[in-house]
Amino acid sequence: MSFVLLSFVFILFSCRMPLSTETAEYTINIIPTFVGYLILWFHLEKRQINRRVKAAYTVSTILLVIFFLEAVAEIRFFFEGWLQGDGLFIGLILNLFAAIFEQGTYLTQAIGALFALLFLWGLEKARTEKEQSLFPPRLGMIFCGLLAIYSILHQFLLFPIPFWAVSVPAGVVILICIGISLRNIPEME
Repeated sequence: MSFVLLSFVFILFSCRMPLSTETAEYTINIIPTFVGYLILWFHLEKRQINRRVKAAYTVSTILLVIFFLEAVAEIRFFFEGWLQGDGLFIGLILNLFAAIFEQGTYLTQAIGALFALLFLWGLEKARTEKEQSLFPPRLGMIFCGLLAIYSILHQFLLFPIPFWAVSVPAGVVILICIGISLRNIPEME
């Protein structure tokens, strides 16, 4: 499995585990999103394919920072003892980030899908230059758009279909499309 596919497993899929302490209940993402952006960032760092992939690299840098803060905010209860007194300000910031991300869980999925769309758009350009079929990246972009729209709507509306029933199949199709789109692009290996 290439590093790109592994990174998108972390970006597109989320598995949350509930944890309880004496004071509150928390959820931790077992598949942290920032790890996916970190892997992709390291993989794309030295590769110059085209402007679109370079834009994906820049966006992955920004999202890496945002989702790292999300991961730290998710495990803030480990630091509760240290965040008293002098660390109170940092504790308040972590709680603010945690509140934002806990309320916007589906929006973070939409961000991942839109990032995958941007990346597939770059792969489409690379495949055009090599005169290869454009069907895989375009199909992946359609599913990325549908997943992003469904994630945003699911954030604000109540649907009878559970979120995982749509996001998991869509994520698998997106991963397959990325895998097929990466074939015969030596710059991405």
